[in-house]
Amino acid sequence: MSVVSSEPLLSIVVPTYNTERYLEECLKSLATQESDRYEVIVVNDGSTDSSARIVEAFCKTNNHFRLVNKKNGGVSSARNRGILEARGEYVSFVDSDDCVAKEYVNTIVAAIAKTDHDIVVFGGRTFPRDKIADSKMNPAPITYVDNSVAAVLGERASRPFVHNKAYRRKLLCENEVFFDEEMTLGEDQLFQFCVFPYARRILFIPDSLYRYRCERKDSAMQRLSSESDEVLRHHCRMVSKILLWYKERFSPVDLDAVSDWSVNYLIPYFEAASYNVAAACAAELTSLLEEVGPCLNRGSWCHFSAIKELAESSCQEPLVSIVMPMYNAEKHLRQCLGSLREQTMKRFEVIVVDDGSTDNSCAVVEELSHEDRRFTLLRQEHGFAGRARNLGMEQARGEYLLFLDSDDFFSPDLLDHAFARAKAYDADICLFSANSFDHQTKKIGAMPWICRYELLPESPVFSRQTFSDNLYCITTPVPWNKLFRKSFVLSQGLLFQETRSANDMLFTLTALALADRITVLREDLVTYRINEGTSLQSTQDKDPFAFYQALCALQQSLKGRGLYEELKRPFVNFSLDCCIHNIRTMKTSDAYRRVYDFVKREGLAQLDILDKDDSWFYVYRNQNAERKRAMLLLEADEYKSKFGD
Repeated sequence: MSVVSSEPLLSIVVPTYNTERYLEECLKSLATQESDRYEVIVVNDGSTDSSARIVEAFCKTNNHFRLVNKKNGGVSSARNRGILEARGEYVSFVDSDDCVAKEYVNTIVAAIAKTDHDIVVFGGRTFPRDKIADSKMNPAPITYVDNSVAAVLGERASRPFVHNKAYRRKLLCENEVFFDEEMTLGEDQLFQFCVFPYARRILFIPDSLYRYRCERKDSAMQRLSSESDEVLRHHCRMVSKILLWYKERFSPVDLDAVSDWSVNYLIPYFEAASYNVAAACAAELTSLLEEVGPCLNRGSWCHFSAIKELAESSCQEPLVSIVMPMYNAEKHLRQCLGSLREQTMKRFEVIVVDDGSTDNSCAVVEELSHEDRRFTLLRQEHGFAGRARNLGMEQARGEYLLFLDSDDFFSPDLLDHAFARAKAYDADICLFSANSFDHQTKKIGAMPWICRYELLPESPVFSRQTFSDNLYCITTPVPWNKLFRKSFVLSQGLLFQETRSANDMLFTLTALALADRITVLREDLVTYRINEGTSLQSTQDKDPFAFYQALCALQQSLKGRGLYEELKRPFVNFSLDCCIHNIRTMKTSDAYRRVYDFVKREGLAQLDILDKDDSWFYVYRNQNAERKRAMLLLEADEYKSKFGD
């Protein structure tokens, strides 16, 4: 039987709870230590398996071992009981599913004997190997004297683990540093932040003494690792306890340093969590940081500002309301909505209006709305995108409106940059650019016609009064590259037409005509999906005259508002280009001939195009003027053959 010295130098605390599968391997590694200056205190935390019997067998053959039984209270409770039971001058902790190197005790005892250190930090490795965990158990040899906060913040092996350290037991007991029994994740890291500042001398040695098992799936850490919301809650609780501990016990300088670490440490967990939980945690953390009043450095202040903005976004009105019509969009919806969740701006809402979908689109939105209250689902009977957008506008609370499509995806800076530009120039409308994503080839392409920079005026702000000729050719009627001031839209009574296609033309071009202040942001912020086959544009043959009806509605709107004569030339230019484009893009020969014959017979006259000579045209001047002349002379098939449509 092994004999322990009457006064062990090192007490090794091993908490165990239902670890019979690994316990014997752990205890064998401790029983075969060459030194006799240690004791092993196994704290059975109410196990219901054979763990206690395994420990009892070791106690009978090895006097280094003691078994302490207690009711189940968690690993922190078991470790605390071990600290109180310990007789050694130093105490270390070994988890019952891990093991140690044969030189574990001798190396620690030798390090203690050299100088009067309060904490000894040593190395270890994982099995199976985990590079991230290994990097946190790989200390560089160094000694810290009277600079312990720098040690806990700056040395990679200082945290989070407790199992690669030996602590002077007196340091723990006199300063009442114990494991927080309320914590089920992060208790090790919290413990380090609490005990390190009391240590006068801390020794780091590179010796690899600990063997950390990474394969268990039933541990608290493994259970929570995939639950981002719970992980954030636990880490915020841990950080809150650390900040309050430092405020009460240590200097403002130490509090500032730990506050910097806390803010930077939490950012990835905020980014991974759902909005609802992240916003709630952000509110609590913001309140605490403002209470303790640290002086943050520039980088930490930026992160704190982001956390504060997140907190405020949950209790303030949105700055931007995104209205998104949806019809059988399940295929691309997660990517679309995911790109909105990743926006750098937090104060927004997304109103998804389902237009009678028959797939699982609604379920996708409902699932998201449970995690992120900024997303709302409205439903209507199938009535097309225009009606859906009007319904969404009725519910919008934001200062600005943005109408996006459910099969596209977006730059994370979309809202932040577009809103900032609109506010900087007090704009009624802010235009921005886009690129395309070919669904078949997976390639990104340019879309210069969405926002034609070469036609823009020099002034950053313009309107029809200062820029009438090019007003309708600097962009297209699509609403998804334009941010609209909501008060402007409502005051002008602007609505989308409730048609299958071309429902946005009346809304967008009337808005451009009425806006007093328009500005342009020269950034590609939307990625527009093409060659997918389900967009309204790809099914326009089902309602081939929708574009013409929209042009007539725009014409009547401009006349009714007394703007037609002022905007007649840009209207005529846009109308001719629109007619040519829609004829060219009809998918079937029947639709092509019907639309061509109608435009030639009635449309050109109704839209005031027929009697205009070439001098009237400046949008794609040569091409469109030539096509207009040919249309007056040729039949549909001849025209199509001539221009290769």
